Formats: sequence, C-alpha cells, structure tokens
Amino acid sequence: MFAFDVNGQNPCQKDKLPGKRDICEGKSQGQTHSQKHSSQTGATPLAEKRGAEPLLSNQCVCYPTTPGSAAKANFQCDLWSIWKHRNNKVWNNITDTTQDICAHASSLLTSWRNAQNIRHPSPQNPSIPNDLKWIKPSSDRFTCNVDASFSQARNRVGIGVCIRDEEGRFVLAKTEWMTPLLDVDLGEALGLLSTMHWVRDLQLGIVDFEIDSKTVVDSLYGRKSGVSNFSAVINDCRRLLASDLVTSDVRFIRRQANEVAHSFARVALRHASFHIHIRIPSCISTIILNEMQ
Repeated sequence: MFAFDVNGQNPCQKDKLPGKRDICEGKSQGQTHSQKHSSQTGATPLAEKRGAEPLLSNQCVCYPTTPGSAAKANFQCDLWSIWKHRNNKVWNNITDTTQDICAHASSLLTSWRNAQNIRHPSPQNPSIPNDLKWIKPSSDRFTCNVDASFSQARNRVGIGVCIRDEEGRFVLAKTEWMTPLLDVDLGEALGLLSTMHWVRDLQLGIVDFEIDSKTVVDSLYGRKSGVSNFSAVINDCRRLLASDLVTSDVRFIRRQANEVAHSFARVALRHASFHIHIRIPSCISTIILNEMQ
C-alpha cells in the first residue's frame, strides 16, 4: 500500500530536510508513507500569506502499490481531485470535505470509463448493451423521459418530455422552453422540476422519471445542500418526491437510451409556446415504434 498524508503530517515520525519527501516502511502492515512540506506549518507560502486554514483535513489516503492500470488510474484521479481542491481553497476560498474530494475523483474516473466504453465498444459482443437501450417500465407503471436542449442563437432552453406505458406505447408528450439561456445542470434540473409538477397534476398513477444528467440524479439523492439556484431546484424536486410523488423514482440513463426526449427537446426550441401532444408527434414516432419492439 502507498499512503499519502493529505494534511502534511508525517505518519512515520521521521526527521527530514525541509522541502524534501520522505519514503519509509510502515511498522504494522508494510505500508509506505509519503509526505511533502513546503514549510514547518505544512501550508504553502501563498496560503500562509492569505492566512488560510489547512487545505485538507488530517486524514491519510492509502493506495495500493500494485502496478495494475486500475490502481494507477485511481491514484491519478485522486491526485487530480486533491490538486483541484487546493486551487479552490487558495483562490476561491472553497473548502471540500475529504469525502467530497474522493467522490469527485471517483466520478471523474467513472465518467472517463463510460466514455471509453462508448468510443471503444467490445468487439466480442456485437449486441447493444442494455444501458444503451430504452427499457420498458414494469407492470402498472409509466416511464417519463425528460431532456433539455440549449440554443445560444435563440437564448433558450428547450424541454422535451414523453410518457410511455408498460408496453412502451405512447401516452402523452410535452414541449416547452424557457429563457434566458441557462447552464446545463440548472437547465436539466429545471426541466425535471417542471415535468414533475406536470405529472403530479396528471394523476396518471405511478410514474418513474428518466433523465440523462448524472449530475442532477446524483445531487437529488445525495446529502449535500447548498445556496445556489441549482441546489434550490434540487430541493424542490426532493420535496415533490417526498410528498406528492412518493412512489416515483428518478433514474439516470445514457443519452442513447433517452433519444425520444433528446429529439423532442431540440424540437421544443422552435415552438412559439409550450405544446401538449396526445398523439405521437412525427419527429419521434419512428424512435417510439422501434423501442416498443
């Protein structure tokens, strides 16, 4: 194992020259420890000038010394997350917890691996992976797919919504847009919130929501809360799920599995106002028929 003391404390309690790195053998489980000081206080000169607190909590993160590619990837992503936290602390005065730093690293690695799976599909399995296909809802449930599109030329965010039953048959669809143009995460979150209000008023039954924004879904079921506009929208979604939509679920799906809502969201940008469709729109009819099979 390789242990990196993120607070600058020497776990081996050995003397060292200032500004140098120690490597020594752990006593109990054969661990190796590494540490780097820039001064006796353990803070960078820039942090000392700013009077900043230690950048990271007094915790030790351990990494295996196995030369496998997975271990190297984990280590590199964790170092990147620590460096990003350091910059946020010094330049923006934003402090993340150790759990947040590790979560950022894990999310980065997962996103990168997912991207590689799309770009380099396995040649041994020519069939389409399940997470790239839309899956019909279970018995007595509906699925509502939601997506947002963004247009700088029109200064709008388009929202596309499509509800289907357990057989994959079209039930209802809706398009709307909002202005001005928003950032992606906030636009996706507002699209979900608007759709949840609409579905609640329809009273169709048990409706599950699917969206291809992992940031929105992770924030919705996470424990973090903030004071930004995005956090306020997420909190409104949480309240709806806890009160009027207690039997509903919000799931993350890949863009390829959310093609109906994605195509519909682009169409929404061209509409003069919002539309509710009780018949299958021609722009998504082929996709729906193919996904019914």
